[in-house]
Amino acid sequence: LRPSVANVVAQQMCNEYPCASVVPPSGPFGALFDSLKFSFPSADYVVRFYTNLAHPTNFTSRIVLEYITPMLEVIPPRPQIQRATFSSSFVQLHLDFDRITNNSPKHLSQNEPCDDFLEPVFVATLGTPVYCGWLNSMSLVIHLGVDATVDMQTQVLLSQSNNITHTATYNGFVMTSLAATTDVGVFVGGIALTAIYPRLPFNTPSPRPVVNGAQNIGACEVLEVDARSSTGNAGRSFSGIEWGVNFDSSYLMDGILSAKGKPL
Repeated sequence: LRPSVANVVAQQMCNEYPCASVVPPSGPFGALFDSLKFSFPSADYVVRFYTNLAHPTNFTSRIVLEYITPMLEVIPPRPQIQRATFSSSFVQLHLDFDRITNNSPKHLSQNEPCDDFLEPVFVATLGTPVYCGWLNSMSLVIHLGVDATVDMQTQVLLSQSNNITHTATYNGFVMTSLAATTDVGVFVGGIALTAIYPRLPFNTPSPRPVVNGAQNIGACEVLEVDARSSTGNAGRSFSGIEWGVNFDSSYLMDGILSAKGKPL
């Protein structure tokens, strides 16, 4: 095998050179090597396959059959999502990749359509309007829209036609990976991919009620208050709102609520 820095992990390791063995049943017409793993990308691998056969008449001798491949190109692994994390305000979802991609932030923080990177079924959970942008070449930021339903049980899905790839120089050759994928079971770097789900941020938001209304009203007038300025709703509608009156700061006088020292 070349280059010498390469390492082939297989069913067994030889003492001097990387090698792989195959055990019966192989059949009379060939053998299946299903455990070869090239852990270093390069464009000039050469693999030697050989087998030892007993001489048909002189069993003390052996016949060595071998095949040396043309140069093989082993491209670098695809970028893969390491984690998907909500921002502390829950209005963004950050997808962090394990390596530098061929994407970078646009000028003046210009956003891009999420359909270029994400599957439509996943985009449908992100609210409207939804935009995507690269924070850097390893982090894609999804700006969630109104009525987003994505949560910790929503599987993150990359588009089958996305252009999230990795290009670098390996062993003197400029090489580009296949596009990133979230297909469960696909092997990337020798490890089968598992499903990716969003994580909670380190600090989660806490609801803070803000009630606005008239400062002064006349007796028997209708009091109207508005809680739409409340914060900490994580970019979504509050799941439950209950109204009440603080009677500890109020008292009834002739059937009318009156303030005790401070406004209601």
